[in-house]
Amino acid sequence: MTSTNPMQPEIERQKQVVDRLNEEAYDNRYNNTALTEKLAQDALQIARKIHYQEGEAWALRNLGIAKAIQGKSEEAIEYLQEALQIFERLDNFKGLGLSLSNLGTVHQQMGLLEKAAQYLTHSLRYLELLPELSFFYAQTLGNLGSLFAELEQFDLAFEYHQKALSIHTSNRHLRGAFFSQLTLASLYKSRQQWAEAESQAQAALDTASELGEKDLIVRALLVQAEVKAPQNKREEALSILSRAEALVSTLQNPALEAQVMASMTDTCLTLGETQRARNAMQRFEALQSQVKDRTFTYFLPDFKARLAEQQGRWEEAYRYLREYSE
Repeated sequence: MTSTNPMQPEIERQKQVVDRLNEEAYDNRYNNTALTEKLAQDALQIARKIHYQEGEAWALRNLGIAKAIQGKSEEAIEYLQEALQIFERLDNFKGLGLSLSNLGTVHQQMGLLEKAAQYLTHSLRYLELLPELSFFYAQTLGNLGSLFAELEQFDLAFEYHQKALSIHTSNRHLRGAFFSQLTLASLYKSRQQWAEAESQAQAALDTASELGEKDLIVRALLVQAEVKAPQNKREEALSILSRAEALVSTLQNPALEAQVMASMTDTCLTLGETQRARNAMQRFEALQSQVKDRTFTYFLPDFKARLAEQQGRWEEAYRYLREYSE
């Protein structure tokens, strides 16, 4: 006669609670990282109390993701490494693949590119084994493609991004396809393959429009304008940027608005539309208090120098030019 643990039903109930907390924590990772942390900590506490190792590992991964989004890379790595160790003990391929991919992304953000490449490549071995992880497999291919672009290994960058796009497209992963299209447009632009760059930029815009996400539409319009401008199609670029400007003003996204205003200022200055350039630059500068980014300190002196030069204020232009050069 076998004896049963009278606590087993309660343990199973608590396992379900851990799983729900982990799922909710992951779903909130971008919208509310503080909530992600709280839910993951609650899940972690319960999982350790009932010795539920799988639940513990997913909670640790969620904590690592939250820290990575907050820019706390060292803490993110600690949590992800701890999750990885548990997944290894459990032979959990899904957890191994995703945690290795997360570790690769964090190291890539830190500029540790060789280490990032090792983690991302290792993660592919597990992700490709599980069809339900096709999105993450393609996403990791894309991350590797971007990493190779940073290393100026452009043939590999194209190869990985094209593979990623193919998988995203065949599985109707529209967001994944969008970012692959956007990146490929920029890569073709860097090679001055204008027809291909314009095709991918238009594809990205079509995908963003299908998704109906305004911020993605703005990003696609920015890349479209960036592809047009070097081809001396600056009037077209300005028209595209005007559309992006109107759209970004409806969003609460200062960083994205700053990108639009920077491109608008640069294009207007090139076309000699001085007043419009001044207005765009003033809006760009006004966003400086909301967006902590070296973009402002890098581009503002150049914009001011070019504007002063067009208006015949030579001494002022020279002063700003020296600031920009330094």
